[in-house]
Amino acid sequence: MNIIYANSIDPIYPKDYARDYLNQFLPNQTCFLFTDNNINRFSDIDTVLSAAGKLDFILIDITHNVVGLKHNQFSTTCNGNLIHTIEQLVEYCELYAPTVVLHCDFNYQSNTSHYFYFPLWLWMWSAKKPLWYANEGKQLNLYDVLENKTQGLFCLNRTPTWHRILLFNTIVEKSWFSKISYTFGNHGHGKQFEHAFHSLTQLEITEFERKKHYLPFVLIDEDKEDTTDVGVSHPVWSTHTFNLVTESSISYTLLSEKTAKPFVTKMIPIILGPQNAAQHLTELGLDMFEDIVPWYTWDHLESPRDRISIIVNFLEDFLKQDLVAIYHANKHRVDCNKEFFHSEKFRKNLLKDMVKLSSN
Repeated sequence: MNIIYANSIDPIYPKDYARDYLNQFLPNQTCFLFTDNNINRFSDIDTVLSAAGKLDFILIDITHNVVGLKHNQFSTTCNGNLIHTIEQLVEYCELYAPTVVLHCDFNYQSNTSHYFYFPLWLWMWSAKKPLWYANEGKQLNLYDVLENKTQGLFCLNRTPTWHRILLFNTIVEKSWFSKISYTFGNHGHGKQFEHAFHSLTQLEITEFERKKHYLPFVLIDEDKEDTTDVGVSHPVWSTHTFNLVTESSISYTLLSEKTAKPFVTKMIPIILGPQNAAQHLTELGLDMFEDIVPWYTWDHLESPRDRISIIVNFLEDFLKQDLVAIYHANKHRVDCNKEFFHSEKFRKNLLKDMVKLSSN
């Protein structure tokens, strides 16, 4: 596949990570690529698409970052018309060439043939493909750890988001809070929370202002590059047994490396993420330990606040138990999860939509 990047037409647009891995799904085609990195940067789409020349199709790849298919994501024009959503962008791109959207919203249902589910982060971690990280000159440990499972629950929070602030508000003064290995508010921009206030009520903001004196929460060696963000080099991945995952967003639907990590590091996950996240992972074939973690009591709820509340209520009693003993009693299931996560069968489940795309 010959991919035409916006930056190759005009350097004013940001340079995208190479997406050559898409070639296997659409060989021998010429496409123009919109991505979630540049989709907000176009003042006039017509100008860019006209400059791209003859195209077999247009590809809109929004699998890297949190982008809502139905939400207002940008403000640009095409043929003089103002557009704000991915769905509108597809409509106008179709005037130039057949248009395909790669997305990671497993809750999205479309009546058209334009949309294809591609869970990039789960796929690349399953296949142990570093993709663009391999070109950044970093020695990253992404997939395996030396096991020393002697600790209970941990919860790492790097970028401040409104749902992480809300979780912090809810748990920081609990009597059991010290039982969690917890991080929040330690990394540069992580000390600046105001940009995350947009979805909080004034009461929630006031509560955070009252409690933020507890911050930052850090772990030993946390400041070493990539130990708690992309990679799994930090000792917590080796020593802990349960991972409370706070996904990048719980309003938009994306499962990032944060969801992949407990499977590759042999942990039992507790997912604070998009609606239906645990159910989706179950349907993909993973064991979500519903007999230990009652995710079915919160996973389906539409309100993120309700999901947070029920998870915190669950932790209230759960942390009274011996988590390490529970883990080792179920270690065979954890081992099976990792084996399956890295299997061809799992990736076949992930790529059902992409197979359809390849056959079109």
